[in-house]
Amino acid sequence: MNTSTAEPGRARARRVGFIGLGHMGTPMATRLIEAGFDVTVWARTKSKVDELVERGATRGDGPEDAIATGLLFSMLSNDDAVRQVCTAERMRTAPEGFIHVNHATISPGAVTELASMAAENGHRYVSAPVVGRPDVVVAGGLTILTSGDAQARAMVAPMLEAIGRRVWDLGPDVTSAVVAKISINYLIVHALQALAESVTLAERQGLDAGRLIEVINDSIFPGPVYGGYGRAIVTQTYEPPGFTTRLGLKDLMLALQTAEDLGADLPTGPILREVFETAVEQVGADLEWACEPPVTPPPPPHPPPPPPPTAPSPSGDRLNRGVGTAMSLQEFLPTPKFDEYKEQFKDFFTLDRRDDGVLLARAHTCGGSLQLSVQNHRALGQFLKTVGADPDNELLILTGTGPDWMMGADPTGFELEEENLEHWAYEYAYKDGRINVSSLVNDLEIPTIGLVNGDGYHSEVLLMCDLTLMADDAHIYDLHYGISSVPGDGIHSCFEELLGVKRAAYALLTGESIDASTALDYGMVNEILPADELVERAYTIADHIMRQPRTVRRLTTQIIRRPWKKRIVDDLDGGFGIQMFGHLAKGTSVHGDDHISSRGGYVREGRRTPFD
Repeated sequence: MNTSTAEPGRARARRVGFIGLGHMGTPMATRLIEAGFDVTVWARTKSKVDELVERGATRGDGPEDAIATGLLFSMLSNDDAVRQVCTAERMRTAPEGFIHVNHATISPGAVTELASMAAENGHRYVSAPVVGRPDVVVAGGLTILTSGDAQARAMVAPMLEAIGRRVWDLGPDVTSAVVAKISINYLIVHALQALAESVTLAERQGLDAGRLIEVINDSIFPGPVYGGYGRAIVTQTYEPPGFTTRLGLKDLMLALQTAEDLGADLPTGPILREVFETAVEQVGADLEWACEPPVTPPPPPHPPPPPPPTAPSPSGDRLNRGVGTAMSLQEFLPTPKFDEYKEQFKDFFTLDRRDDGVLLARAHTCGGSLQLSVQNHRALGQFLKTVGADPDNELLILTGTGPDWMMGADPTGFELEEENLEHWAYEYAYKDGRINVSSLVNDLEIPTIGLVNGDGYHSEVLLMCDLTLMADDAHIYDLHYGISSVPGDGIHSCFEELLGVKRAAYALLTGESIDASTALDYGMVNEILPADELVERAYTIADHIMRQPRTVRRLTTQIIRRPWKKRIVDDLDGGFGIQMFGHLAKGTSVHGDDHISSRGGYVREGRRTPFD
């Protein structure tokens, strides 16, 4: 159900839906509201919806409410975001005559896919990417490029004219508008680098670079690109961003892929890709895309003599200006790329990352609740290290899938351990376990939020996050002692740090089932709320955390994790070593599914311990 703030007795306005309330989506939806349209809005972040409801929008409880209006406008960040929200299942529920107007700059392939899906359902699709920044939208100066079904474009023209200054008709080919927008952004990328290099040249001469930008903007290149970005480069003003370096790299990659698909040669494209990748990794992924390293200093009065002819020199000398950096005799090793490890870890985690670097990771086994195995035990540490090594990640939300966090074991997930206990007692019980706990605290230098989505053991990976939210019907317990295993694999460190010696001893020896209210009282978690509200609440908290600069966020994690770091140094290795010895002394595996699942029945029955 959705709710509206429309005034009683007000004439019924044309209903439209709007999904995607980021830097551009919010002012675009606002202009529709101000023009008198009844706009149903939805976004994953509740605070953004609240803001527009206060301005007169109708609140949507999900994307379906916006789709149900019959006319959907969307402003999502990339191909993945559009596919995740505008799923085939959701779009099939749209009413007869439905039109989807997509303002996002996405790949031509994704546009074709969405248009085909619309046609299969008897709907229509309009590609309508925009040219302009948030301040341009607010001022009513946005340029909108459209292509696709002619009748649909005519029907949505009044709404587009309310959003922007001019609407350009680029014909019936649904991909034309997005290719035009990609081409425009490719041109801007070149302008940014050219501006930065020209400013560097002028400053080397001692000229006033700001004055140079005035000359350029007043003569050969008037307009917002050379004027606005030129002033940003000269003054090094990159916050708040209108368009981030991360998004700039995304659009540059779209240009290169589109050129490859069309058989076009873009000789400068690979160079600019390297420049932008360096900027994202070293300068700032969430800064204005004109960002740069510090201004190159003037040369000394008597420069040193050149190196001898035998010394190696980098090819293609590049100025230390613009979105790139000076060439070195060696290159940086590549950092992990989200699209690559999203695919690599898909059998263990479902990943969704926002434009600002907030990453939601849902652990799963075959799409359902976690079932412990040697494989996913190892994958956790590999995943955490990979996330920590990707500079585009700014905050991690970690949770499970389905009604439980982890209540069972993979029926065949410990056959390796049974076949060679001595080998896997070390690999699984000692090495991988230590990596999992240590990586969470040491390798992730970004804020973390753990969501206990349901009943489960091995909750330390969520409880040791910087913040932890818990479903109000969930229970935390430890099963190690109950399956004849020493509880030394990190759960003991976690419980002793959060519960104290006595409470931890009771929980570890008895398998105490700790409900959400008790966990909150004990200080194990920060908030409890219904399971279906966990992710939305985590995004709200993430929005608050992300308001501070990147360095402040990352260094703050180092302060608040000091107790965990000390605890790990003091007793983690010893605990794992004792547990490993216990496995070897027992001489048999303890992780079979029948063994594990049968020990958790009392938790599901609502009993505090297995003997009560």
